[in-house]
Amino acid sequence: MADVEQPQPSDPTAAVQAAVDAVLTRHREHGVTDIAESLERELARRDVQIDDDAWLAEMAEHIRRGTAVVFGDEPGGDAG
Repeated sequence: MADVEQPQPSDPTAAVQAAVDAVLTRHREHGVTDIAESLERELARRDVQIDDDAWLAEMAEHIRRGTAVVFGDEPGGDAG
């Protein structure tokens, strides 16, 4: 599967969300096993650097479990 160049979100939260979503989709569809490494690559493609290894490991575990991860306001949430 060839990577398609996607427009990069200018909002860092949106960029992180897009990276997590991309890895989650790839894991669900293709059984990607190097989740943390894939997440780091997706973040780098979006000019986001996360130096928190514990956070990366936690996100990788959520992805491995197939758990949806939502950053920012959830649709329909009480954002005030």
